[in-house]
Amino acid sequence: MDFWKRHGWKAAVLVAIAAVAVVTAWRLERQTRVDWLERPRPAASFALTDMNGNPVSLADSRGKVRLVYFFFSYCPDVCPESTYRLKGIQQSLREKGWLGRDVVILSISFDPERDTPERLRAFAGPFQPEPGGWFFLTGRDERQMAELARSYMVSVTKSPEGSFAHTNLYLLVDRRDMIRTYFLVDRDFRDSDLIAAVKALVKESA
Repeated sequence: MDFWKRHGWKAAVLVAIAAVAVVTAWRLERQTRVDWLERPRPAASFALTDMNGNPVSLADSRGKVRLVYFFFSYCPDVCPESTYRLKGIQQSLREKGWLGRDVVILSISFDPERDTPERLRAFAGPFQPEPGGWFFLTGRDERQMAELARSYMVSVTKSPEGSFAHTNLYLLVDRRDMIRTYFLVDRDFRDSDLIAAVKALVKESA
């Protein structure tokens, strides 16, 4: 009895700490919950050109996780902001040792008439894309690029003034070329959610 009088408070503290740990883990799990597609869809293949004039296809990165973002460099708002966020995500992937080895970032322009390789180099420069880890890509035909974007669940509409309205998404394609999830890049988006999804896909075998 004397033992519990002297040490019972320690047991109570340990129980409280354990309870806090369980609640914290539960909250973290909820914070990084990923909404996977119930029916993963095949990622459309493509053969494009990178900012250095080199051919790049989806098949080139088969066996890796692909983070795909459709954009156009003359976008006045969401594209530069979302590309800046990708710079931070690139750093996280690099720190984990995944960039280039297990994961690549594919930024694909649907405005090929203006987004030439030279233009993409100028646009990409401030974001410091790592060679072999982050690719800026363009095509040749605007209609084909819009169709490619739509196949990745990105709606693209050109205005009479020549600008574009589009869905602003990050998509994740797994090692087997299946689109597994996507993230709407808005004020509620958090890098940690995407990194959690990437981690899950990296752990999967090819």
